[in-house]
Amino acid sequence: MRPFTLIELLLVIFLIGIGVSLLSLNIPRVLKRQKFERGVDLIVHKIELAQETLLDYRADVHLAFWQEGGKLWVKITVDQPLCERLKNALNRHCEIRGVETVTFNDRELPFELFFDGSLGLTPYGSLHCVGGSKQRITIPLKGYPCSVTVP
Repeated sequence: MRPFTLIELLLVIFLIGIGVSLLSLNIPRVLKRQKFERGVDLIVHKIELAQETLLDYRADVHLAFWQEGGKLWVKITVDQPLCERLKNALNRHCEIRGVETVTFNDRELPFELFFDGSLGLTPYGSLHCVGGSKQRITIPLKGYPCSVTVP
């Protein structure tokens, strides 16, 4: 068995360098996609939290979406007196990062989703989330309390 020559070692190092550089080109795109998916997950969790509040307290719940300073924000308000700690817990993580804009049934920002506590109804329609690089996800809302799934 003969040892490797210097040219063979340099060729292997060169090929590894090309492979690493190609992978590094995709990293920003992958990170942007992950940030968008985390933002959509946070929106889904806010919707589920609004549903849980509706069911637990039989209260009307409002889920407001708006844009301020180039950032997307979501806030839950309840039409029933709640303790301050619960209000703060409901509205932790209000800034939605990675999602540039949201529409609900073709309504542009700002808009509000209403969860009716007296009838136990949730909004019906489609929530369209748009991120950078033309990323799009549609969240279907069925009009009654159920798990919210992202297709």
